[in-house]
Amino acid sequence: MTEIESLVGRRWRPRAGELDLAMDVQRDGVTTRHLASRDETRTIEVESEGPLRACVVLRGLHRAEGGQTFGPYTLRLTILADQPRLILTHSIVFDGQPERDFVRSSEVLLRATVGVKPTMGFGCDDGAETRFDRQRAGWAPDFRHAELFQDSPTHWRLSRWVDPDRREVFTAEGLQADGWMELAGDDGRVAAVVPEFARQHPKALRIDAATGLLTAGLYPARAPRLDLQRYSDVVYPMTYEAPCTWKDEVIPFDAKFNAHGIRKTHDLAFLFDEMNPASAARRINRPLRLEWPPAHTARTGVVVPASGALDAAWTARTHRYLDLLVDAATHDGGTGYLDYFDLPMGYNTVEGRWTHDYGGHGYINDEAMPCLGLWQAYLLTGRLDALDLAKAMTRHNADIDSHHLGPFAGYGSRHNVNHWGDMCKEPRIAQPIGKRLIFYLTGDRSVHDLVRVMLARFERDIPAPTKLGTTAYIPALVATLLFAEETGLWPCADWLGRLADAIADSVDVEGSMYALTEADMKARSARALPDSGHQDYRMFSCFGGPQAFAELAERLDHGRLREALVRMARYRMRPHLERAQYEGRESLHVMADSLNVFRSLDLLGYAHQVTGDEAIARHVKRLTRTIRVEVEEQPVLRFGKPSGRTRPKPVESRWPDDPPEIEALIRQYRPIPHAAGGQLFEMAVYLHKMQAIMRLCAKSKR
Repeated sequence: MTEIESLVGRRWRPRAGELDLAMDVQRDGVTTRHLASRDETRTIEVESEGPLRACVVLRGLHRAEGGQTFGPYTLRLTILADQPRLILTHSIVFDGQPERDFVRSSEVLLRATVGVKPTMGFGCDDGAETRFDRQRAGWAPDFRHAELFQDSPTHWRLSRWVDPDRREVFTAEGLQADGWMELAGDDGRVAAVVPEFARQHPKALRIDAATGLLTAGLYPARAPRLDLQRYSDVVYPMTYEAPCTWKDEVIPFDAKFNAHGIRKTHDLAFLFDEMNPASAARRINRPLRLEWPPAHTARTGVVVPASGALDAAWTARTHRYLDLLVDAATHDGGTGYLDYFDLPMGYNTVEGRWTHDYGGHGYINDEAMPCLGLWQAYLLTGRLDALDLAKAMTRHNADIDSHHLGPFAGYGSRHNVNHWGDMCKEPRIAQPIGKRLIFYLTGDRSVHDLVRVMLARFERDIPAPTKLGTTAYIPALVATLLFAEETGLWPCADWLGRLADAIADSVDVEGSMYALTEADMKARSARALPDSGHQDYRMFSCFGGPQAFAELAERLDHGRLREALVRMARYRMRPHLERAQYEGRESLHVMADSLNVFRSLDLLGYAHQVTGDEAIARHVKRLTRTIRVEVEEQPVLRFGKPSGRTRPKPVESRWPDDPPEIEALIRQYRPIPHAAGGQLFEMAVYLHKMQAIMRLCAKSKR
């Protein structure tokens, strides 16, 4: 697909070529190889260009010799000025049938030209490297093949072969490989680096010294087949799997709600004539970071509301939450090709473990906006582990938890044991209100693909006047259009203005919001529907609604929408506001005054930012004493005794002003005692409201 030359001295020398993408797919027991180079329908586009960097994007299909296709791909090639390297962002979409199609490998191929006397090198643990010559003397075995295989987050193995059809010969092993390989000769050298090599296991890097073929196994052939079936063929409604009910029953799983359309994205880099690949790989894995104080974030307007000051107690709590989230993601479900940095949702306080295996309480996905919360936590604290977790979770939520093609393209899947396995598919879970920060803060353009898919979804869903939920669907639409407008993907300033008008009209004089808004994407129209009743605020508050609407008001300088959101905030300050009904029962989610304020913190923070009314800050300050998700230390046991080390764990607790009868409902809804409380769900919500909390608490001291 391309030929690459390297400038050595004053001469350009051929260095590599035949860049290709390969997928081996097993269907009904037969494995077929598919190559991107066989697809003559692929497209090539210059996505961005400038004096320092350019990005070229290729889109196409992997195609077999017989013509059948599998796995639409997007390959971004980024070239940096005066840098002898090629940076790749590789995305593939699973477009098969999970019960029949099993991925056996997904690879990036490049053929290097380095001259004779080849030497192979591999990055091992923490800067260490292993090197060896090909050993081609006639009286010695010709070890032309070598592979570094990371089979788990804590084990890699380096092996060599004379013949791949014969058994391997052990070379070395260790814990977490740095994830690079190099083929060097008397005429030059080519290296490949795969970041997050151990965390996104299984991974493999393979060299054929005789042909110069370098293979980056993003899902390697040596791994077990990639199984994307749902974990069970029935749904368990009382463990919060959709459709949720209070009945003691199971429901057959509808096979159309499967993994068809989920995506996986990786970064990798090829280095040409790099004299120290170990050092270069370290810089790629741990790049330099810019840091700035919260006051600068507030001035930029990147987040709304934003705090220019920090409150000491809430800063300490933010660090405590981050300690727990990083620990949970790193040790309890944050590694692997599919589970890469998704967070477990609930903690079993009896067994002392996160409950990934408990129905809809398995993984949190993006329903509680953990992406947005982690980015905001990074902006507040400057913690690099928060940045790493935010990047990783954004990638996971945009790929594994979202559908990029098929009947649910543009929708995300609610939390479940295996991410996509819940039958609740909605645009609010895929929407970019938090995910887009990966583009602004790191330059990652892969999130653009999801926004394109969502725009196409809206064109299908609302080609004519359609009634949409003001609480969840309209915020997802607004968030998508804001990002599309500011990046030039789809100019729509006129429609954003009409949506702002309609949203302002959807808030009545008391400050309550109408449940439905009518929108038409083709005509770019929108209007409020006063006859639709009033909304359930919890669907609006936890899933990005206040952020999307506040940003819309600020972006357009829309006075009426500002005033409407301030009215809504003041309405939310009323005590005993909600006694919402949920299938004939008092809802678990809307009982306590403190919980009512908790849901409204970002909206109240925005109202305070607009009005400067200290009564809002005093109101929040009074109730934040009872708003808490507790974290404590638990001892780490070895051989049945405390080891002297501890790990953070969440404490199961109810809202302090909940009525006693709520406990009976919780016990009925969670039939396994002490299992799957929503601690991480609430913690994720806390983090994406933390800017508002800081603003209100810090301000209230003055």
